[in-house]
Amino acid sequence: MDPRLDARVREILRAGGVSLGHVVVLDPHSGEVLAYVSTDPDRFPATRAYPMASLAKLVTAAAALRQDPEIAKRDCGYSANPYRLAAHHLAAGFRPARAQSFADAMAISNNQCFGRIAVGALGAEQLLGEMRHLGLPSSPGPGHAPGRAEAGADALSLGRLGSGLAGSFITPLGAAQLAGSLATGQRVSPRWVAGVRDADGQTQSLGDAGGPEPAIDPETAAALRTMLVGVTRHGTASRAFVDGRGRPRLGPVEVAGKTGTLSGRDPDGLYQWFVGMAPAAHPKVALATLVVRDAPGTATASEVSRRVLASLFCKGERCGEATALPWLARAAERRARLDEERRAELRRLELIAASERAHAEELARREREALDQTPRPVATTPLEIPRHLRRGRTEGEVVLMLRLDPEGRVRHARVDASDLPALNETVRTTVARWRFTPPTRQGRPVSADARFPVAIRID
Repeated sequence: MDPRLDARVREILRAGGVSLGHVVVLDPHSGEVLAYVSTDPDRFPATRAYPMASLAKLVTAAAALRQDPEIAKRDCGYSANPYRLAAHHLAAGFRPARAQSFADAMAISNNQCFGRIAVGALGAEQLLGEMRHLGLPSSPGPGHAPGRAEAGADALSLGRLGSGLAGSFITPLGAAQLAGSLATGQRVSPRWVAGVRDADGQTQSLGDAGGPEPAIDPETAAALRTMLVGVTRHGTASRAFVDGRGRPRLGPVEVAGKTGTLSGRDPDGLYQWFVGMAPAAHPKVALATLVVRDAPGTATASEVSRRVLASLFCKGERCGEATALPWLARAAERRARLDEERRAELRRLELIAASERAHAEELARREREALDQTPRPVATTPLEIPRHLRRGRTEGEVVLMLRLDPEGRVRHARVDASDLPALNETVRTTVARWRFTPPTRQGRPVSADARFPVAIRID
């Protein structure tokens, strides 16, 4: 994680009066978690799954577009209040009083429209299948609860699931992973451990986290992000992302986002979500924010998210994609450095493995080449010690390496080790004239190398 970004996120939450909140900033391409902040991990743990609220509409929309891309071009009918969902709104004979486009229904988070899509266009099996495809039932990372979803037995339960009113739960990290899938079309595994070193400073393998998995067709993901820009321009998050004059607060940096709001328990309060991707056309970051508004004046999840994105993409009053590059470059540099350390450690381990293999092969070769018995001298000549070396007490050993032919004659002799270097040549030339028992292997005479120590003692 980037410590400066992490500190900035903490300051944004503090300044916004957020006592219960989570913010996760993710690189959607690599899965690296750039910031992960929780204000009260004991009372409001980030590892627990919370009601998805209208984030579930992202899954419903993805499933609908996967089944029928033309659904985005058709209007959706609803009654006077788009946020109220009752059983008769889902019945076949329901006559809508109003209609709006698929994109506008997403922008204002129309519960009736998405409830009707879940019941009339998808069905429980397809909606739950999409949630599985997007990884909702899986844990997004070690120690984090998996998401979960229940469709219920009747149409109203399915409609409430599809619109986010009930039935689905997700962790903040899982929500950031979902945003990352919308950003790239692929589901990556979030990672917040960049590297591991042991007590000796050696870089250790983190194991294979697996590569990205296909989640959403890239064209479908791009179409969804285009719709989600409407959420921040004129929809449920516009108050945070557009100023009083209608100007985008992040300038040219468009943000695709989705809000979710639902009353929750444990802790009690109004749960507000925002997931976003920026820049919308080709996202560099994905984020998820969850805030429990338990007191008046608390910053909304959308406001917190906009300020976090501003810290990435804005410098003073000027905003642009280039401003975020240093943040991302630091992550890339860290990744490159750790990758090189891992490669160096891999090379070191490969050298050790190669040495061990060579040693094992040498032992096997020696075993294969082992003689039936050690050759011993059978015809020798006396060892003539020069007079000047016989004047005092002398004791030691000269070790020779002998090459013997199948008859036991010495074809070559060399000194391998010696305590008496002055006698090396004398011992070598003398033993070279000796005969040894013929070396045999499995009863057959062979040429062989033999290590022959010559002990010398002069009193």
